[in-house]
Amino acid sequence: MRLSEYVEYDATGLASLVKAGEIDSIELTRLAREANDEVNPRVNAVIEFYADAETIASVDTGLFNGVPFLRKDFGATEAGRLQEQGSRLFKSYRPNTDSYFFRRARNAGLRTVGRTTTPELAASNTTPPEVFHPLIQVVQRSITAARLAAIQSGSILTTFDRLSGAVTSVDARSGSRRARG
Repeated sequence: MRLSEYVEYDATGLASLVKAGEIDSIELTRLAREANDEVNPRVNAVIEFYADAETIASVDTGLFNGVPFLRKDFGATEAGRLQEQGSRLFKSYRPNTDSYFFRRARNAGLRTVGRTTTPELAASNTTPPEVFHPLIQVVQRSITAARLAAIQSGSILTTFDRLSGAVTSVDARSGSRRARG
């Protein structure tokens, strides 16, 4: 399988290919690494793609049979793996046990291959971590892509400001804004 084919599938689609014997979980992991190596230098979202990702034991059953999975660097713990939570306070911290989530994820067939960046202690969705370089904000690109899709379909984009509770509609074609009450 080529990377261009890999990106066309969601997790259940990839698992179906593994179950059908069309590809194995090691090949999926290799493709995930290739995608990471190609994209991550531009967005800095993955802080660690495990060096041993291709040799990690996985359960070859479950809904997500052999599908590569990246975890956030906070919350659910993975035994023996770094979990620094974007903070110098937790630098080099490695939990001793898997969390309930990771036991369930493995039993479902997910193959954890690395970790993604997080704001310090996951305290905000906009705070760049001090330990690692800031995540390149893909949000603006997503908004642009959403606006382009809306322009093509002639629809209206609606945003919600969590702090003020304000709802704003934006006409995708003209860019004019209108507060909604």
